[in-house]
Amino acid sequence: GRGEPIDIRIYPAPRQKEPAVWIAAAGSPDTFTMAGRIGARLLTNLLGQKVEEVARKIQIYRDAWKAAGHAGEGRVALMLHTFVGTDLESVRATVRKPLIDYLKTSTELVKQARWEFPAFATPGKQQGPLDNSDLTDAEVDAMMEHAFERYFRTSGLFGTPDSCLAMVNRLKAIGVDEIACLLDFGIATDTVLANLPPLHELRERFKAENDDYNAI
Repeated sequence: GRGEPIDIRIYPAPRQKEPAVWIAAAGSPDTFTMAGRIGARLLTNLLGQKVEEVARKIQIYRDAWKAAGHAGEGRVALMLHTFVGTDLESVRATVRKPLIDYLKTSTELVKQARWEFPAFATPGKQQGPLDNSDLTDAEVDAMMEHAFERYFRTSGLFGTPDSCLAMVNRLKAIGVDEIACLLDFGIATDTVLANLPPLHELRERFKAENDDYNAI
């Protein structure tokens, strides 16, 4: 009848008695501080952040973790759009349209792209419409092409095992514990699957150089 207790079970059964709590943080350093203070793991990204900015915020997280008296140093995962292949230019051609389409879905990223584009950048100011309604189609296309080139070079795991290894090592150096590879951002599934071997090669090469590390 109404009000009687009901037994509830979760299938499949959890593998951990107390699953870890993860906090997603990107812009605000206060969120990094909060995650460290409460002893949560941290998930961040490079969309709208430079590696140097993430490095500072990871240190903020570690400092807050230590100040709160938690054991260890916490754990930081960084989400990266990922596509690793055998040839840099074919990788560029494959990810170009899907990544531009992805960037267009974020108002903040479009706003940032506008004020980083040389034709519209105004030092010390970010003003004007957020919807780019004052721009021609050609101007919007040029702006997004500029944004794509920057993200391709600095904010994803795009390239060959050789070129991507440098990025993984750089992220390790700033305190990233693992990379969460975002594969599904508009590339055809068959293409993603066909290019998993180069990603696996990158992982194996990194692990060979870092026996105690498992970043990908």
